[in-house]
Amino acid sequence: MWDGVVKLLKVPAFRSFSFFSRLIVLAVVLLYAVYRRFVRISRGCHVFYKNWVEFALSFRCLRRIPLVARLHGYRCVIKLEELPLCYFALDPCYERVEINVIRRLRPSVFIDAGAHIGFYTLLAVKLGVLSTFT
Repeated sequence: MWDGVVKLLKVPAFRSFSFFSRLIVLAVVLLYAVYRRFVRISRGCHVFYKNWVEFALSFRCLRRIPLVARLHGYRCVIKLEELPLCYFALDPCYERVEINVIRRLRPSVFIDAGAHIGFYTLLAVKLGVLSTFT
């Protein structure tokens, strides 16, 4: 049951969450582990979820819970329902080559076409770009 929690603690993206957000995620992961254990024991008709995020999204009250994370040193608020769309960006190894190219070029104007969650826009602002367009 604890293997899911241990795996989560090792994920670098999990470390970017604030303390309160970590507690929420850990509580959901533990509930998911208990649910999976119960499903194995009961072997009845059930709905099986692929991962803890899908499990959490099945509860309407959990969908809008804000999780606070750090992205390029900036505080970002991500709702739990948006987590599958942007969890990858919280990983420190995400698009490392592109980040290094932008840091080397140091553009004076930066255009982020299709900004999604603003990953590159936040990077450009951190580098001191005065004008960014989305």
